[in-house]
Amino acid sequence: MYTIVVWMGDDVNGKELQKHKYVPGQEGYRQASYNYAWYNNPYFAAEELQQSESRDVVNGQLRLNYQILPNLNIQGRAALRQKTILQEMKVPKTYMNYGDSREGDYKVWNDRQTNVDADVLATYTQDLTPDILFTLNAGTSVFYRNYRQEYQSTDGLIVPFVYSIKNTQGPSITDANRNEKSIRSIYGSINLDLYKYAYLTLTGRNDWSSTLAKGSNSYFYPSVALSTMVSEYIKLPTFMDYLKMYGSWAVVSTDLSPYQIMSTYTKDSNYGSNPSISYPSSLVNYYIKPQKTTS
Repeated sequence: MYTIVVWMGDDVNGKELQKHKYVPGQEGYRQASYNYAWYNNPYFAAEELQQSESRDVVNGQLRLNYQILPNLNIQGRAALRQKTILQEMKVPKTYMNYGDSREGDYKVWNDRQTNVDADVLATYTQDLTPDILFTLNAGTSVFYRNYRQEYQSTDGLIVPFVYSIKNTQGPSITDANRNEKSIRSIYGSINLDLYKYAYLTLTGRNDWSSTLAKGSNSYFYPSVALSTMVSEYIKLPTFMDYLKMYGSWAVVSTDLSPYQIMSTYTKDSNYGSNPSISYPSSLVNYYIKPQKTTS
């Protein structure tokens, strides 16, 4: 629709483009279009370019709760999510996609990702006085993610409409990507409900991330919040029914994506049968600290 509305002139006969997707006598080898330099025949692009995706997802969850004492509870949870995706793209000859061969292509992506989350949380509640409620939460958690992707593509098609890696004009193009990440955490919070008029919350959390260098991968971030219902103990003017005051201070901290503290070579184009690689031009601080935001 973008091609038709923005780039196609009023003098172009859209019905002819729909009727003739290929140049007569060159079916499979050359599309028929109104502009052979920049734009595809929109009907050729919509009907001849084929993309498919097959997705399998497995989810599992387990939760156990144990009431040890009337005011002490322990809860354990575990979750598993595994996702497998197979994507295929069948590109006909002379299809124009910037950066790709005009001789057609067959591309395959095979992705697999596994996420594991597990945590244990203990909760203790106690009435310190008839008007003060104390709540303590303490827990630990583990997060793990494993991602893998294999990619393979032809370098132009020899025979049109035959979408196979073996039907490639040049050497097939392959790539593989794998990354793993894990975070281990401990955390806790204290809540005080004071006379039902004020509420105080203190929290603290410490994470250990695999994406940061040892010695710099442990980071702590706390918070404190206090709120009070002023209208509960002060008589307000008649024009005001409700008044609450709230204040908080918090530090939020995050790590990095996997392997950002390492400089690695990148595979570039081939020059004939000679491959080439490049090294990044930017400097990497291996001992970079986690990001922290205070509000």
